[in-house]
Amino acid sequence: MMLSYLWKRILLLIPTLYVVITLVFFLVHLIPGDPVDAILGEQARPADRERLVHELHLDQNLWVQHSYFLVGLMHGDLGVSLYDRTPVSQIIKEKFWATFQLALFAMAVALAIALPLGLVSALKQDRWEDHSAMLVALLGISIPNFYLGPLLILLFPIYLGWFDVSGKEGLTSLILPGITLGTALAAMVSRMTRTSMLEVMRADYVRTAKAKGLKPMRVYLKHAFRSALIPVVTVIGLQFGALLAGTVVTEKIFNWPGIGSQLLEGIGRRDYPVVQGCVLTIALTFMLVNLMTDLLYARLDPRVKLGKG
Repeated sequence: MMLSYLWKRILLLIPTLYVVITLVFFLVHLIPGDPVDAILGEQARPADRERLVHELHLDQNLWVQHSYFLVGLMHGDLGVSLYDRTPVSQIIKEKFWATFQLALFAMAVALAIALPLGLVSALKQDRWEDHSAMLVALLGISIPNFYLGPLLILLFPIYLGWFDVSGKEGLTSLILPGITLGTALAAMVSRMTRTSMLEVMRADYVRTAKAKGLKPMRVYLKHAFRSALIPVVTVIGLQFGALLAGTVVTEKIFNWPGIGSQLLEGIGRRDYPVVQGCVLTIALTFMLVNLMTDLLYARLDPRVKLGKG
């Protein structure tokens, strides 16, 4: 059952990726500006322009260019950057690990905040601890990254002189962008943890365990919390995929050398192959993370039947 479901999902990735590739390809070519001007400059000689246009297949119609890209993709070739002729696959290899590190650290920050916050909020329902935790969650989900990031830069590197302000200079460089990304996610996961925990605490087996004389705190932490984590794991998995795809603004704010920064740079340069390669990588990563989340959910909850419903 698991293997059959896995193959079905993998086969479904193919048409999904094709739609993503096609949409991105044509949308990217709608970006105003000429990539030849970005490469040679507006004062380039007409002969040099014509040679470069022909070399890059820009003199062909978009469907022909699209077919060139698809053929290269089937051979594992994402093309080369129009700007410096570097293979796109090499660029993505260098940039993806930085984005993955940032997303992983942001997820760790989010879980370190969200799980205790959600648990305390559920155990102290309708008390001041609950209201305080939900207020923190509301603030976290209400402050956008493009505001929180510069605010953290002003507070810590500039006023207090703590941490690196930008770039990738070691572990400390991860702290501020990780907090920026992790805050909104922590707010969402904490609310989900609280809701799931409250639901499990009302379950029959929890009431039975308490009726047998087990200490309520032991029942909640050892039995209820584990069951409450099942839907939370699903949210975490889906949000991790979104986190990998949503680091663009934060990477730009903190000058983090990841896929997001490379994507924005490629858009600014009208570097079509780089933009297509970055978006394809983000889309594929998002879909694979969702697939792994589904499989993990089924593993944690045997009641889930893969491929049905």
